[in-house]
Amino acid sequence: MTSDRQLEQMDLDARNAEPANKHEDVNDWRDRGWAWMTVLGCFIVNFLVVGTAVKSFGILYVEFQEKYGASSGATVSIVALTQSFCLILGPVANMLAMRFTSRKVVALGGLLMFCGFILSMFPNRLIYIYFTYGAMIGIGASMAYSPSIVTVGQYFNKYRALANGLSVSGSGLGNFAIPPLIRHLVDHYGSVSNALLILGALTLHVCFAGAVLRPPPVHGPHETHANSKVSKNKEPEDAESECARSCCAGVQSSGFLKLLDLTLFRNAVFLLYAFAVMLMFSGYPTLYVILPDQAKMLQIEKGRAAFLVSILGITDLIGRIFFGFLADLNIVQKRYIFAGCTALCGVAICILPWMRGFVEFAVLASIIGLFAGGFFTLIAVMLAEKLGVHRLHSAFGLVAMFMGFSFLFGAPISGVLRDVTGEWTASFLFSGIVMLLGSALLLLDPLAVRYEQRKLSAKAADPAN
Repeated sequence: MTSDRQLEQMDLDARNAEPANKHEDVNDWRDRGWAWMTVLGCFIVNFLVVGTAVKSFGILYVEFQEKYGASSGATVSIVALTQSFCLILGPVANMLAMRFTSRKVVALGGLLMFCGFILSMFPNRLIYIYFTYGAMIGIGASMAYSPSIVTVGQYFNKYRALANGLSVSGSGLGNFAIPPLIRHLVDHYGSVSNALLILGALTLHVCFAGAVLRPPPVHGPHETHANSKVSKNKEPEDAESECARSCCAGVQSSGFLKLLDLTLFRNAVFLLYAFAVMLMFSGYPTLYVILPDQAKMLQIEKGRAAFLVSILGITDLIGRIFFGFLADLNIVQKRYIFAGCTALCGVAICILPWMRGFVEFAVLASIIGLFAGGFFTLIAVMLAEKLGVHRLHSAFGLVAMFMGFSFLFGAPISGVLRDVTGEWTASFLFSGIVMLLGSALLLLDPLAVRYEQRKLSAKAADPAN
């Protein structure tokens, strides 16, 4: 009898303690468990989307130019379209992810990329490649890229910079592994069309990556109550709790545009980082296209020229992980790491056209890749830190749109400079200088922050406004 009464009492105590336990464990899913599976999924997306379709285009650039006899400006515009669609449609992709979940949107993006690679096998004129490779692959890449990045940001708080660094390092590994693979496929199978067929099959694995991007768990009234207190206190760590709620609110929203926070365009901090990142992306990504051709012009054989892109990729990977880990240590402010990596990368690109041998190219490519990995890692991290993770869907999507606009003029300008001058020197200088300008723009960060603080103070003093 005594044991029965003890068991009943224990059961009653457990039921009474259940709400408190639920409240205590409401955020246990962050920084642990399935959160690291989302890192794996995002890593695969970056490997296949950025590492294959975008950063490895420098090898396809040489083959397309030889096959169609097109100018440098016309050929480089293919990847400019791909990158522009990938990033300009970032807000749309994130809205779709909030409405239908990242899993479905990323999987659909993988299917579109597969179709784009397959259809790129058949055209006999370059103009059709603009639609198949430029537009179709670009739209598919957009649907896979932005939602995967944001999902990782929602799952992490304490280790967000490291998790983001590991996730986006997939593009560096893809950039290391894919260019030699493309070179081998073209040489072994005798045409770029056969290489595109196999690349298309590879991109189908994006669908698998999307499957592990499970939406963050949403809890009951305890989390809602906690969120309401968070909004008042404005604590950076607790702001995370709004993230899952924002996803669900998007699903229930009757108006599609309600999912996009357009008030960010009135935020000076957001605009500062958006324009800074746009300048950075006007310079660096073009390097993956023009570097192999510069090496070819200096009589460096195709295999070694392709390996230069791989060097950029592997050091990019190292930079993303290292600077992500460094940022989480909080030894140096993240914005200093962000701006410093961008500036050093810009300086190295300006020096690059005066290199003449493979070893010199390899050393500078290593330096560029390392610091480029640093600023790539911290884009989403800086947006979450400056604007709050609850606005990350909109902020990253809109910043991606700014990045996409940069490709509309960055890559074509580099191609035109090559056609006019007959060499890539002016293009390298253009790329390096715009990156330095982007880094310099970040010096205005304290002014933008103070301006936003004054706006909030004025609004609090006069609620009628």
